[in-house]
Amino acid sequence: MFRWGFVLLLLCASAAQARWLRAETPTFIVYSQGKEAALRAKAEELQGYDALLRAVTGVTAPPSPTRLAVYIVGSGADLVPLGIGGEGIAGVYFAHPDLLAAFVARYESASFDKANTTLFHEYAHHFMYQYGATAYPAWYTEGFAEFISTARIGKGSAEIGRVEPGRGYDLTGAWIPLDTMLAAKPNLRNWSYAKFYAQAWFMVHYINADPARAAGMRRYLALLAAGKDPNLNFEPAFGMTKVEFYDGLKAYAQGSLHGYRIKWTPPQTGVSISALPDSADDLLLAEVQLHTTDSDDRGSKGLLKKIRGSAEKWPADPYARRVRAEAEIELGDAAQGLALIDAMIVDAPDDAELAYLRGNALLAQAKDKDLSREATEALYKSARIALTRANALRPDDYRILFAHVTASAQPLSDTEYAVLMRAHDLAPQVNELTLYVAERQIERGDKTSARALLTMLDSDPHSSKAVGEQAKKLLVEIDGPAAPVAP
Repeated sequence: MFRWGFVLLLLCASAAQARWLRAETPTFIVYSQGKEAALRAKAEELQGYDALLRAVTGVTAPPSPTRLAVYIVGSGADLVPLGIGGEGIAGVYFAHPDLLAAFVARYESASFDKANTTLFHEYAHHFMYQYGATAYPAWYTEGFAEFISTARIGKGSAEIGRVEPGRGYDLTGAWIPLDTMLAAKPNLRNWSYAKFYAQAWFMVHYINADPARAAGMRRYLALLAAGKDPNLNFEPAFGMTKVEFYDGLKAYAQGSLHGYRIKWTPPQTGVSISALPDSADDLLLAEVQLHTTDSDDRGSKGLLKKIRGSAEKWPADPYARRVRAEAEIELGDAAQGLALIDAMIVDAPDDAELAYLRGNALLAQAKDKDLSREATEALYKSARIALTRANALRPDDYRILFAHVTASAQPLSDTEYAVLMRAHDLAPQVNELTLYVAERQIERGDKTSARALLTMLDSDPHSSKAVGEQAKKLLVEIDGPAAPVAP
């Protein structure tokens, strides 16, 4: 049971172009350009922050085998090719079927480390769904992430819920009505997102200031997880009317807001650091972009050209060759990409990533509608063989398990369904995977489990439009249309 919520952090590196370094901890893989000592300190700090989250939320589950990748880049401009970026953008988080990563741009000001706080915020979402996936209302999802994002770890203590100056300013003027805030996905047409975030942060701050209100929040989340209406069930959960809650919230705003300091020392953890090949200077972020760019995007041809040109500089470099093969499979000549992979497997037969890429390439070919049934089945079989090999070399990779399931006959056998559920346990943040699980549960007649997952997707403010619409459609199929709300 969660007592509070979640978070994230990281940052810093030399501004000068330098070789990419990779730091590994039990929970994170961190990429940065700069001094090794600075990267080590930040990786330790990030791992310590995960431990702090566990301390304040009561999570005792062992770390997930799925480690979050964190990329530290120079500026918001470096994030533009990934789908978001530019001036004022400090970071972005992706939870895709083939990419689970956070990106942060170095940004510092005299009073507030925006990049650190952005990363804290994003990791809050990641942690929340990894260890407590349920139907959170949008205000709580964002409010808790904001509440935790300013956490600071000192010697023997940590501070949680520090007040970021800008949030106080965002609370001035008229407040968003509570009924609007409580909606699963609030309509903010007449309100700014800055005010929504500030008000959500303040509601979480107010709730955690009192054990009775915190207990009410736990009851409220349990009701939402059961599919109950977020507006109608607020008062029964908290034991007060919405007017009483809002009056108390506004009175709380008149006081002196502060964070909560606790005695705490992060546990010591090991950090291993290695240097990436020189080819990563050109190809590391380009490889990431492969997973954030659709093949029909306007920039896909330019990305393919860039990767081909960069890979030609290092014809014997395994990393450059692999990224080139990925690019061909995703955006260019798929047959050439598969040939490159097969040639590399001869030299590195125990490379799990190569086996995974081979399986994915065959899986993509099998989806060609012009193939005969026999050819399609042969490709699916070969894909499963490659993915089974990849899983044997690297167990508990959600990407490998999910790909194996999609290469299997439908409806899924009990064995393949167990593989699917393991993939979901490893990456519950990936909404496309969650939706796929819910669809298979409906096929198996388990509407109760499917409803819980679909309700979570329907309330998740980060669900894509396509996922959200499909979740809502399936909920209607399970439960029928929602009753009209009286004016």
